[in-house]
Amino acid sequence: MIYLGLHNSFQSGACLFVDGELIGAVTEERFNRIKNYHGFPHLSIDYLLDEANVTLNEVDKVVYGMVNDVTPDKKSLEKIMNIVTEGSSQSPCLKNKYIERVTSEANWNDRHLNELYDWAKENDLYEDLILVDHHESHAAGAYYTSPFDDALVFTCDGKGNYKSSAVYDANGDDLTLLDFHTTFDSIGYFYGNITKGLGFKPESHEGKVTGLAAYGDANNFKHITDRILSFDEESGKINVRMGRYHLPWFTDKLDTPLFYSSVAKFKKEDVAAAAQKAVEDVISKWVEHSIKKYKGRKTNICLSGGVFANVKLNQVLRELDLVDNVFIQPAMGDMGIPLGSCLVAMKNDGVCYHKFEESMALGPEFSNEEIEKYLEDNDINYLWSACVEKDVATMIEQGKVIGFLSGRMEYGPRALCNRSILYHCRDAKINDWLNERLNRTEFMPFAPVTTVELADQCFVDWKPEHACAEFMTMVYNVTDKFKDNCPAAVHVDGTARPQIVTKTNNPIMHEILTEHHKLTGDLALINTSFNNHEEPIVCDIKDAINSLNRNNVDVLVMGDFIVS
Repeated sequence: MIYLGLHNSFQSGACLFVDGELIGAVTEERFNRIKNYHGFPHLSIDYLLDEANVTLNEVDKVVYGMVNDVTPDKKSLEKIMNIVTEGSSQSPCLKNKYIERVTSEANWNDRHLNELYDWAKENDLYEDLILVDHHESHAAGAYYTSPFDDALVFTCDGKGNYKSSAVYDANGDDLTLLDFHTTFDSIGYFYGNITKGLGFKPESHEGKVTGLAAYGDANNFKHITDRILSFDEESGKINVRMGRYHLPWFTDKLDTPLFYSSVAKFKKEDVAAAAQKAVEDVISKWVEHSIKKYKGRKTNICLSGGVFANVKLNQVLRELDLVDNVFIQPAMGDMGIPLGSCLVAMKNDGVCYHKFEESMALGPEFSNEEIEKYLEDNDINYLWSACVEKDVATMIEQGKVIGFLSGRMEYGPRALCNRSILYHCRDAKINDWLNERLNRTEFMPFAPVTTVELADQCFVDWKPEHACAEFMTMVYNVTDKFKDNCPAAVHVDGTARPQIVTKTNNPIMHEILTEHHKLTGDLALINTSFNNHEEPIVCDIKDAINSLNRNNVDVLVMGDFIVS
């Protein structure tokens, strides 16, 4: 049985399963080189079919998890009507805004579904379509690829199927929806509007806000965020208040002039800090309330949806007394929807794929023969390495910035050492000069990568069973030893966002780190994504060569070949 999962919205992409085997999962931006591409994933589909050596005609089921209907389902409609009725009675002037929120989402759903239907009809696949709820897709992607067999699953994003967050009970192979919030109470839109209000790009630069927050004082802007975002302990509901400070979409100054004028009066750092603290507080209370209500004991949690790209929030959730362990789907945003929707469809067909995915290396790879042919065909000078692990470790010790292309491309927003830029962690000024070299503006330092054997010397409260640390989805407080040894990877709040490498999840990188530690005593290396600012992470040999030619790196290592 062949399942093709796809989505055609923000961060579009595709996923393919053949006879229960995960063939691959990719994002369209990596192929067409358009960051966060919003459109149909033709190139992603072509790659996956070619990888599996199958044709589109052989696909049994096409699974779509962005939305499963134009209009809300019965439960969602009931909640929406209650919110609209109550809100309009309290603030009659907002009635049209409530209606606008629902109709705009219906129009969005209709547009994307029609594009899907047209493509399916053109390829004689309309009868093979399966539509899956957006948040169920997120939840399945998190739980069925986690190391847990019992958990509560939380999803949180901007919107999807008229929902913005949901909680599911997960036990064995069963996944059951317990409760949800509508788009009116979207934390994704709240944080996105803070991002936009600070002059950044929503759905892209939220990570900048998270990094900036560590420099600010939340108390200075708390009176504004408290007007917008809150949690009702009695009902267990997230409340995002509509009005002059907020509307549940990405607003501009004409929509919410009071919000924008308020932001302008305060330091950006303080605005970011208040927004970050508000999100941490509200989601923590929601998670704690849900665990008490639905589990009644300490439990594992799984997280997915774009809000859980917030690595500082994820640390706060891990440290809750009622949380045993945390797993965040590495492709936590909508780029993970094709994988999750396939998992739902397979489960419903009685073929549950439920196993921990130790690696997110699910995209294209290039053999030494392919690399050498490209270099020869394009008259590019190169060296062959008899031991690339030792050579990379030595070049980093010599102060070279390494562009590293190895194995299959990663799935998700993080570079996990298959498409990475590597450097040592001793130079704290690297966050200035390398970001400038890459045309980036960041407030969080570069992330460290280290081996599982060294991790407990680096990160406070890290445990080997913390699978999320293998995917750079959470920050940890760092040890004093790590602060002294790797200052370039430590944020102003004393945290770092690590990737922990084992001999099995990335044997080549594990050996590079081991060799570098032998040479220098360094506990970690810097790992940042191999790309220029506002460009997708490199995918293939040509992308990597182009990056080298733009002076993004000093040396390019691809397979067993070194180019400088």
